[in-house]
Amino acid sequence: MTDEVQKHLDKGMYGTPSVNPDEQRKFLGTFRERVYIRMSIQQMRQEKLKKTLETHLTDYPDASVLINGNVSQTLQTSYIQSIMKAKLKFTVVDTDLQEDEESGLLVVSDKAVNEDTIDIAEKFTNDSSHSSQNGNEKKVFGIAFFTTINKILKQKMNIRLAGIALYDKPVSLFFSTIKFFQSYFIKSGYKSFKISIVSRRPLPL
Repeated sequence: MTDEVQKHLDKGMYGTPSVNPDEQRKFLGTFRERVYIRMSIQQMRQEKLKKTLETHLTDYPDASVLINGNVSQTLQTSYIQSIMKAKLKFTVVDTDLQEDEESGLLVVSDKAVNEDTIDIAEKFTNDSSHSSQNGNEKKVFGIAFFTTINKILKQKMNIRLAGIALYDKPVSLFFSTIKFFQSYFIKSGYKSFKISIVSRRPLPL
């Protein structure tokens, strides 16, 4: 019996063999090349990463979502609500994957997209760093501001003009800085100084 005949008989008895069955198991029935975003079961429990997913779901309007059927019903419901809000299709997949690091949710295409990075935490790392940067912004400005003030005072010069450049900063920070500037020099004994305000957009005076 030739190999071709044997293959034909096997196909008739057992069906067409799966392509890369281990890969399909790992990615909830699809292939790695079709995945945009992957969340592990453990990552799905992190509210921060859930919000990241919600932010980026609409970046893939033609995608669909696969959810591991072993994820808790409560968690499934929460994610399904977010997916439906983004108007994407979803499928709950019956699988034997249960470990924390195994696939919990995939945003996928019906064709190869070959994304270099699919892990949600790695793919959108700038999302978390952006919020951290905003949190440190006031600290950085504060250090620069006080350093400038001290340098001016040490020079023991008659202060006629003091300029502050606050680009893209909150208005509240701007006015609190101006008030501090004014009171600081008055308490330091300077009787004459001028504050110059130049704005790139109207200020709510």
